[in-house]
Amino acid sequence: MIYPPVFESPGLLNHTVNTWKGENGGNIVHKLKFLAKKAQGVAESIEKFVTRDDPKYFLLMKPTLDPALYGLTPDWTRLGPERRTHPDPARQTRFRDAMQETQSDRCMADLMGTWEDQPSREDQPSCHISPPCAGLMLGRASQSGYSLTHQLLFVFIGARMGCLEQLDSKSWKLHGLPISRLTEAFLRRVLREAQDIADSGFARNRRDLFLEQEVVGLLFGFEDFIKTEWLDTILSWQTQSGCYSPFSRRTDSRSLTSRIQLRRDSYSLDGECSAHMTTLAVGTLALYATYMAQGVDVAQGVDAAQGRKEEKNQENQDSAPDANGEPAGEPDFSDPEGYVDNISEEELLGELLDKKPKESGGIDSIIVVDGIPKVGPERLEKLQSVIRKIFSSFGKLVTEHYPTSEDGFTKGYMFLEYSSPVNAANAVKTTNGYKLDKAHTFCVNVFTDFEKYASIPEDWIPPEPQPFKDHGDLRSWLTNPDCYDQYSVIYEGGEKTAIYLNSFPEPSLIEQRARWTETYVRWSPLGTYLATFHQRGVALWGGEGFQQIMKFSHPGVQFIDFSPQEKYLVTFSPHAATKQMLGDPGEPQAVIIWDVLTGQRKRSFHAGIWPILRWSHDDQYFARCSQDMLSVYETPSFGLLDKKSLKLPGIKDFSWSPTDNIIAYWMAEEKDIPARVTLLEIPSRNEIRVKNLFNVADCKMHWQKSGDYLCVKVDRYSKVKKDKDEIKYSGMYYNFEVFHMREKQIPVDSVEIKEQIQAFAWEPVGNKFAVVHGEAPSINVSFYSVKTGQTPILLKKFERKQCNQLFWSPAGQFIVLAGLRGMKGDLEFVDTSDFSILNSSDHYMATDVEWDPTGRYVATALGWWTTKVDNAYWLWTFQGKILQKHTPEKFCQLLWRPRPPSLLDTKQIKEVKKNLKKYSKKFDHEDSIKSSVESKVLLDKRRKLLKEFKDYRERKEEEFIEQRLQRLQLRDNVDTDTVQAEETNMDVETLEFLMSEDVTVLKD
Repeated sequence: MIYPPVFESPGLLNHTVNTWKGENGGNIVHKLKFLAKKAQGVAESIEKFVTRDDPKYFLLMKPTLDPALYGLTPDWTRLGPERRTHPDPARQTRFRDAMQETQSDRCMADLMGTWEDQPSREDQPSCHISPPCAGLMLGRASQSGYSLTHQLLFVFIGARMGCLEQLDSKSWKLHGLPISRLTEAFLRRVLREAQDIADSGFARNRRDLFLEQEVVGLLFGFEDFIKTEWLDTILSWQTQSGCYSPFSRRTDSRSLTSRIQLRRDSYSLDGECSAHMTTLAVGTLALYATYMAQGVDVAQGVDAAQGRKEEKNQENQDSAPDANGEPAGEPDFSDPEGYVDNISEEELLGELLDKKPKESGGIDSIIVVDGIPKVGPERLEKLQSVIRKIFSSFGKLVTEHYPTSEDGFTKGYMFLEYSSPVNAANAVKTTNGYKLDKAHTFCVNVFTDFEKYASIPEDWIPPEPQPFKDHGDLRSWLTNPDCYDQYSVIYEGGEKTAIYLNSFPEPSLIEQRARWTETYVRWSPLGTYLATFHQRGVALWGGEGFQQIMKFSHPGVQFIDFSPQEKYLVTFSPHAATKQMLGDPGEPQAVIIWDVLTGQRKRSFHAGIWPILRWSHDDQYFARCSQDMLSVYETPSFGLLDKKSLKLPGIKDFSWSPTDNIIAYWMAEEKDIPARVTLLEIPSRNEIRVKNLFNVADCKMHWQKSGDYLCVKVDRYSKVKKDKDEIKYSGMYYNFEVFHMREKQIPVDSVEIKEQIQAFAWEPVGNKFAVVHGEAPSINVSFYSVKTGQTPILLKKFERKQCNQLFWSPAGQFIVLAGLRGMKGDLEFVDTSDFSILNSSDHYMATDVEWDPTGRYVATALGWWTTKVDNAYWLWTFQGKILQKHTPEKFCQLLWRPRPPSLLDTKQIKEVKKNLKKYSKKFDHEDSIKSSVESKVLLDKRRKLLKEFKDYRERKEEEFIEQRLQRLQLRDNVDTDTVQAEETNMDVETLEFLMSEDVTVLKD
């Protein structure tokens, strides 16, 4: 990103931009990356300043600092023609700022889930849009100035964070329009205001607003805001110090403060520069630079857009990450001298020629609907009304034709003509297989399918099998003779990624690569694959050398989710969600399901709250929840189970059992109908248990890992107050409804806790659960036991603990009570067999606790993505003994590599535990040998390092002596070599190792 210190004068800025205009996109991208790297240090210092100066505001708006929110190159487009369906204000610009800063901040924080009274959601935004915020941020089409730009920023942030479904719902409710249409209406208004400011000569008190309007328009990717004269004017505003100011030295900035009272006047740089205006200028210039990076001359603007888009369609699909994890470079397409091209276009272009526009006779807009009811003339009008209601949602219907027999009855099929072939294709895709009633299911085809299927050749040629690519043993890490686990580490601010073996006494480096991922990494559930993220998609790595296994092209991907058995991968791109919001008519691109082994795209969906899709334990089914509906899909067909969704009015959330094909969902109260939790068996859809609940504000479902129990945390209220469309609860208390899944008729027990609940966690292997309840300083941790035929029993209650998170060992029995983030990193290691505290310690300001998959080791971490100081990760034993402290530069993330389930059954595992003492002597002997061998290895390593240092010092001493005459000449013959260092300034480290042990028995 361009920032002011890089360009110290307007002249240099103009020179740079003019120079870039003559270069190709690749060179500009290279320069942009160089500038972005330099700007990173400046951004970090600014972040520290804001953290110190206004910590509350920093926490509220922290998600907006994520580079992924802005880092994607927009797909440039144009604003469409004005549509009078939206209430459009008068064209005269009045710059009315009716919005207050606190209102805007509250609504954006609500959307991002950072407001104080919201529960912590680190993995996803809140997407909460209260009725007042909906009216403020999505209503009032007559607003202008900063209020209007903040409305658009609200929409932009929401779309990029996956809240498109909520935005669209509110837009329809307020205006009867999709959010894409509303956004375009707002942007047209912004463009008119910006043009008015330009036409009036760019008054000083309007320059800050003009830059904010430019940033908003360019963030949404509209070329209407790209103007050569505007760019030249913006460049001319930069001061000699390299920043921007809306005021002259003689102007009192307070006289220009608008009613919105934004922070643009709160900070200044070097006395005369506005931090707000400088930031806006940086953003504007960066977006102009990305526009030029696509090979477009700003002076030509959108005239070159079509040519650019045609070039973009010809990009190589293999430009996803290469074997080193980096995007592929610019290939050389020139032919050698004397080369004769004898390849036909059909062989060379393949499927691309099929997409070439063809002359149409109009019949590709016609669809045939078979399977409609056969009715007489008296019922035809009613049938037509039903058909129109179903098919008019895909586009404008031009013609309808219902063939009839001699007796006047319809023949069971019909023809519909749309105004566009795209509308016809969408209608076929969505309604084919649609059940009108029990006796009628639609079979829908495009009219051109007759020609398509009539031209199928009679001689079938079987396809050639694809060559099998052997990736080696993808589970080779499980064959480690010492059963050491692996973990991944990202450091240097995300520039480097390494895989370590958790060996003794020091971790062993297995693989290390620079720029392996552009954001973060993630292991698959069974540990087979390592996923890395890139601007063009996701890559999977595995095997002994971590070679690339598969890549999936999905531009702008930010989140992924594997199915439990690793057969499928789900990717989510907020970038595609933004395109969808702007009215892209194509099929959904925001959420895509892929086949991991073949790399094939299986199905796509529109955006929603992440995770949008949730999987059954065996990968046979997945489901998604929408308004008043639960949709269950089956694999490998990826179609709706029984070709229909379940209509569940008021459904709020659902969750799959981790071991059985059972869905638990809960529905909110509706007038006199109580809330209820239902257990639904799949695929039969039988309700195997229903629990009615009263006075319910919210529910959270927690499955025990073995699937033996389900605990539903119920937030209940004593009083409720309805204020317009907003509901306020008071007198809150909490219930835990425990479902005994393995018992007959699934009995339900209840545990009530009056205090606020901070955290809940099941013991993964066992029958205990832990609850953190209360508020500081009186925070308590309670442990309960659940047994067959009994209500939960309170086993132990720890009082006044500095704890807000619970981390059970994957093997059960041991747990870490952690006070993360605001609680300064206090740690307590507890053995729940007798509830003894094994150790109490702390990792100051730690943000994460991660158990290794065997339950032997625990890692605590403080990442650079959260705070910029004291970044490190520490390794502990399960008993709380610190083993190692590692401080990689700008450490970001640590993740243990998961292990697949054991191949031993329960009986065999019990047998091994029973005879464990038989193996202990063998293990002790191996540990003793290993300790002595590794001690020798450690000594040899240190001796080698010492020898290398001494050799290096001798070489430098010889150089020093040889350069003595030169030093004398440079220092006027003054010999400065007589100053000698203190030889006593040295530390001597003594290493001791246990070589043998003698035991003497003392008798009384």
